[in-house]
Amino acid sequence: MFQPPPGDSFLDLSTDADLEYVTLIGNGHATHFAVVTSIQNINEILNVVEGLYENSVDVTFNIVYQGGWQIQDPYGVGCTDSECVLATFKNWSNLNRPPATFDGRDAALLFTGKSIVNFNLAYIGVICNFPDFSYGMMVGNFPVE
Repeated sequence: MFQPPPGDSFLDLSTDADLEYVTLIGNGHATHFAVVTSIQNINEILNVVEGLYENSVDVTFNIVYQGGWQIQDPYGVGCTDSECVLATFKNWSNLNRPPATFDGRDAALLFTGKSIVNFNLAYIGVICNFPDFSYGMMVGNFPVE
């Protein structure tokens, strides 16, 4: 088993791309290729963010699960705002992909293209202490150039 050097911390992270995000990345098409491209895009984004975290607080990301939807995802069904989408993502994930038994993650991050979501959002002060609330979401397409 890999042991990090003393002082290094790892954040086990799960990511998910909703149907709208996959469709956005796939130029209007939610194909298998668009899911793969979405995951590659998410990895590029997280590599940039991880660089900031490694330098400032000595935290390295460990991606333990990545998914993407080619059919309508369950996140945000009946929602009209960002808070509802995040709560739906949290509730669905805790029921269907519980952190302790599904992937052992410390946190989960939804990448969304939903038009009702207009800002990034996360539960604050919960990472590692309250895994059932360790969720966040990022909005739109963030190409890394």
